[in-house]
Amino acid sequence: MKKNIWMLAALMIMLGSCNTANSTKTEVKENIELADNTVSEDVPYIEAKGFFVLNTVKNEKVESLRITSQDHFDKFFGVARTMGKEGEPTTIDFKKSFVLALIGQPTEKETSFKIEKLNTQGDNLELIYSIKQEQEDRSYTIHPCLILVIDKKHEKDVRFLPQ
Repeated sequence: MKKNIWMLAALMIMLGSCNTANSTKTEVKENIELADNTVSEDVPYIEAKGFFVLNTVKNEKVESLRITSQDHFDKFFGVARTMGKEGEPTTIDFKKSFVLALIGQPTEKETSFKIEKLNTQGDNLELIYSIKQEQEDRSYTIHPCLILVIDKKHEKDVRFLPQ
């Protein structure tokens, strides 16, 4: 009988030590996940509407721009006003905001940019995007673009990463 009690006690100690090792692994994993979350943070943005790429812009590949002034912005974009409240272009205050822009090549195909993710990675902003292009040609040429307005508190060096 005493032998069974000792064996039961030894078994309980072994099971208890296995459980402790598991909880330690879980805690380490949670710390790694927390560390990753502090390194990467999503950055809010507003997609600007009511602008077009100027005809003077000539590009043979996707241009990625970080714009911090109205003068710089005006070298690439014009205002496309239409009637009604919906036709007003997005207001951009360069004292409080900066712009990240993507300008595609002129094309006859329906083309658009999609933001997959905009986040901080250490000392940088990372803009991860994809390009969607239809196969069918249109009867006119477009110069696709995407303009993001971001609060200056998030301003850092930028890496544009096509997906």
